[in-house]
Amino acid sequence: MTQKQLTSEQFDHIETCFMNTDGEDIMSYSGRGMYGDQCLGLTFEGFSDAFNFALEIGSYDGLAELLSSPSYDSMGRGIVIYFRNIAVPSEVIAREAKEDEDELV
Repeated sequence: MTQKQLTSEQFDHIETCFMNTDGEDIMSYSGRGMYGDQCLGLTFEGFSDAFNFALEIGSYDGLAELLSSPSYDSMGRGIVIYFRNIAVPSEVIAREAKEDEDELV
């Protein structure tokens, strides 16, 4: 599957909507059947938070369509919504690298 790369502006809008809905984490994720390939993943406490995110994202031109085919996995106490068609944004990669570096210190 060919993945689309988000622009910095698109990612900023996603991050703003995510923060407005009390999302838990934006991360790289490899879902069922992805065989280690990574994509954009968003974790939420429950489906109501994910639904609120969908409502928020609808106010940005083009993003609702871009994010219109999510998959999800249950994580016991929460869910991860992931977008197989969206490459992991460079901002997420940099943040995860920083977190890994901080854990080593």
